[in-house]
Amino acid sequence: CPTLSPTRSRRSYTSGQIRARRQRPRGSTRGDQYRDAAPRPRDGRSGTSAHHGRRVPRVLHSPGYRRAERPDVSADRYLGLDLGGTNIKVAVVEEDPGAAQPRIVFTARHATHAELGPQSVTDRLIAVARSTIDEVGPVETAGLGVPGLFQADTGRITLFPNLPGEWPGHSLRDPIAEGVRVPTTVINDTRAFLLAEGTLGAGRRHRIVFGVTLGTGIGGSIMIDGRIHLGAFGTAGEIGHQVIATDGPLCGCGNNGCLEALAKASSLTELAGVGDAETVYERAAAGDEASIAAIKTVAGYIGTGLANVVTLLGPDCIVVGGGIMAAGEIALDPIRRATRA
Repeated sequence: CPTLSPTRSRRSYTSGQIRARRQRPRGSTRGDQYRDAAPRPRDGRSGTSAHHGRRVPRVLHSPGYRRAERPDVSADRYLGLDLGGTNIKVAVVEEDPGAAQPRIVFTARHATHAELGPQSVTDRLIAVARSTIDEVGPVETAGLGVPGLFQADTGRITLFPNLPGEWPGHSLRDPIAEGVRVPTTVINDTRAFLLAEGTLGAGRRHRIVFGVTLGTGIGGSIMIDGRIHLGAFGTAGEIGHQVIATDGPLCGCGNNGCLEALAKASSLTELAGVGDAETVYERAAAGDEASIAAIKTVAGYIGTGLANVVTLLGPDCIVVGGGIMAAGEIALDPIRRATRA
């Protein structure tokens, strides 16, 4: 039974925001999205506790979205886009050679309108990127976090289980690069989240970190020694497509009973009988029994998935983020309790 430590208040960056980069000459071409991700060597022992003879990770809540100040035009800036089923989130990060670490200088969010299909969403991403650049000034590069799998060499989509339309084979990276006229890299959104949290946020100074994002879908990622671990097939850490109940509902990936199918935001709202996850947590805070029961059920599924991660991976800490976590402790605490149950 894992003993899970309380949330620590730390500066952190949301999924889709650009990670810290090594200092490089202005105008240089993009490098490998994972090779450049390694931070400076980290010290300090991981924050774990012992329970029944085994080490267990901290489960930490990423504070997430916030607006920051306008940029210093003398520093390099990098654009981050996070494509979600509901919203497109935007961030601009500024890197000043004289500063200890990069800082967020602009954030925003826009409705995705995913129901309009792949081409419309692509056009919207370009429009959002252009409007951001118009407001904050030129950027060196752009990074796009996507909620699924893609071909690393072409940037074409392989699987977007939670976005409607014919996404497989759709070209996303190149049209955006052409539209904003800067080098553009595509990365899985949860890996982007973990790169930021593991380098600058709640997971820093830990050797093995597992990141999970909860929202329209459920994503997972692994960081070891400051680098994203992809595994032999490039999909390591995909906790959302871990089968929890073999007779469970059909998942967007084609399997039955995946964690994502059981515990994503729409499953939570269906159980509670309300329209959105925010309302579920508001009603639970007010004592609504149906909402409390729905949260407990979904947290139980997530706890099972995370307990499996603890057993197989043995991470030093687990960082939880995503849209659902905007509710804070009322969402996180049941997951902690279910993980150690």
